[in-house]
Amino acid sequence: MKLLLTTSILLFSLLFNMSFAQTAKPEKVHSIVVVYKPFEWYVTQYDLWEKEVKKNKKDGAAWENMYTAARMAKIMAPDTTDRNKWYGTMEDVVSKMEKAIPKTYDYYHIKSWHSSIWSEDSEGVKEIGSWAEKAYSIDPNRTDIYPDLMNLYMIKGDTNKMEELSKKWLQSGDFSPNLLALTYNMLNSTAPNATLLSAGDNDTYPALVLQYGKGIRKDVTIINIFCAYGSSEYRSHQFKKAHILATDKEMKDQTAVVNYVIKNQGKNPLYFAYGNYSTSQPELNDKMYNVGLALRYSEEPFNNTSDVINNFENKFLLDHLTFSTSNEQFPEQVKRHNLSYLPGLFILYDHYVTIQDTRKQEQIKKIIQTIAAGTSHEETVNTKFVKC
Repeated sequence: MKLLLTTSILLFSLLFNMSFAQTAKPEKVHSIVVVYKPFEWYVTQYDLWEKEVKKNKKDGAAWENMYTAARMAKIMAPDTTDRNKWYGTMEDVVSKMEKAIPKTYDYYHIKSWHSSIWSEDSEGVKEIGSWAEKAYSIDPNRTDIYPDLMNLYMIKGDTNKMEELSKKWLQSGDFSPNLLALTYNMLNSTAPNATLLSAGDNDTYPALVLQYGKGIRKDVTIINIFCAYGSSEYRSHQFKKAHILATDKEMKDQTAVVNYVIKNQGKNPLYFAYGNYSTSQPELNDKMYNVGLALRYSEEPFNNTSDVINNFENKFLLDHLTFSTSNEQFPEQVKRHNLSYLPGLFILYDHYVTIQDTRKQEQIKKIIQTIAAGTSHEETVNTKFVKC
């Protein structure tokens, strides 16, 4: 029976894959920052876009999708061997683009994206930055080059350019309204003159854009942990801005950056962005206190409940969690982001239970259930409320 079942499964899988291969069509490939797909999907899309490139080697969009599929396959690869293989494929695509479509927007964009500006010396930064600038000069309205430009300005500490780009980026409509609201709330989770450690695209670029494009919470110094590890120039001016003791010491990894900031942070309150980097350093967990959409670091016991109450009741934008008129381009991204509210909301809910405010309990319960609906957290959330 077990052999029969296994054979049936294999046969079904074979037929399904054959059918899928016959019906699959090339689709726009996005970074996993906005759309999350399984490894196999990116592999299939790479093959499909490679066929499109062979039909027309001057098709810049096909080259971009082909490269992006290879890059995301590398990220999602199940093991080191596959990751190395896909990195080699990425290199190959860039090399072929240079021969097929040199001096085009698509080539300069991919060449800039492919190169790690954060690990370069000043000459390397200048060269890689020039590719982003060339792409921008060809088409300043294509927003996929904006992160590369922002990286260049972040390293240089060029706040004038950051302001100019941030205003243009906001006007483009490229950012999800939900993500901007979440970022606004993240910034407003912090105390005045805070240092906020971020760790990714979605907790860094939107925050900078709100600061420099809208003037929101410019007192907060954002330090991306991975960028600070990669670039001593970026690290130097961000540490100075945050009143962190200057150092010429090399940082061997992101953990070294975090530990140095903690040890030398001075008087500014220290926070971690909602992504909760501390999971990479479990020893920090006992010193992290959720205050809504950020975690406050404190060596001493900290009463975070009062901050959570104040932030949710007086500072946060919340309407988008229960009702939104915005047409979100990537609804699954919105669902993932909104899950970041749950830890703070449960603290708030438990507070309302303690003070027996049933009206506010129901309000928060509704928001929590709306956020969890259709996610892997839905059953756990509903079980909690049944017990309550």
